[in-house]
Amino acid sequence: MHERVDNPSFFESRGDILIARSVPIASYKLGLYGFSDVIEFHAVKNNGIILPERSGLWKPIPIEYKRGKPKVKEFDEVQLCAQAICIEEMLGCEIYYGYFFYGQTRHRHKVLLNETLRDIVKNLSCQMHKLFNEKRIPEPDRKLQNCRNCSLFDICVPKLKRKKFKIDLYINQFIEE
Repeated sequence: MHERVDNPSFFESRGDILIARSVPIASYKLGLYGFSDVIEFHAVKNNGIILPERSGLWKPIPIEYKRGKPKVKEFDEVQLCAQAICIEEMLGCEIYYGYFFYGQTRHRHKVLLNETLRDIVKNLSCQMHKLFNEKRIPEPDRKLQNCRNCSLFDICVPKLKRKKFKIDLYINQFIEE
């Protein structure tokens, strides 16, 4: 699903829309960086940004691709909002909404990037930097089933943090794999 999305050299134009893929983004204010799957730049008459080597004004809209379907909690929305904050800081603009394209539903879902989401991103960023400065890894949330999808899974090893888990069983299981 990410074949074209992960190719930064795959750029296309569809009428009044420019599509950039795998765009590096960063916010120095929040200390975040990463890649946006897709940023669509829509031609607008006002309240847009100037793009190099393009005439007119453009409005950036972040689009994130996910394999599954929309989540019950706002994890995906927070990620999209963090991307929008990075893009806003980089381009000096305001982004009011973005989209998710979920592979399972094959539809775009519009996400309004409101102050509540922005506050969550800012608070999580502060928590992340506090943990980093303390050289700590957050405890896994045992109620969540998403540990395997976490980028820190191999560092955190949530199985080892269970009280009843025996280290020798873990090592044997690891060796068998």
